[in-house]
Amino acid sequence: MTTESTPTPDLARKVIAEQFPEYSNLPITDVEKQGYDNRTYRFGDHMLIRMPTAKTYALKVPKEQELLPQLAKRLSLNIPAPIKMCKPSADYPYPFSIYKWLPGKSINLLMLTDQEKEQLAFDLAKFLKELQSITDVAGLELGQHNWWRGDHRQRLW
Repeated sequence: MTTESTPTPDLARKVIAEQFPEYSNLPITDVEKQGYDNRTYRFGDHMLIRMPTAKTYALKVPKEQELLPQLAKRLSLNIPAPIKMCKPSADYPYPFSIYKWLPGKSINLLMLTDQEKEQLAFDLAKFLKELQSITDVAGLELGQHNWWRGDHRQRLW
């Protein structure tokens, strides 16, 4: 097993065929805008794949699998819903997630009117207020998986 592996659609297809053969016939295509922590691919018509680009990003995968369904029940907006988690394999050393596809476009690809910006700000404020009001779901413990965010003690790397 390698320590670093560049995620590609072909690699995703191979791992998914091994672990979830029922999905092996679905097309995998790039999304319009990629992030840095993960490579994201459209998977069939109703799913997406997020593959971490490094070990530190992969630490989040099991935590997202556990936490996102709990948060989704308490929010009025849709958030990513995990469907499956692929395990590390001989071909790809990290776990990765298959999620329900949420339609839309990345905000940085849109040109918004002032009215649309106002609505976006309102929706974002409502979402953050709902998120902050959740008191019955334990948040993440401090750790390397979130780069010690929320820890006010100084960390030595």
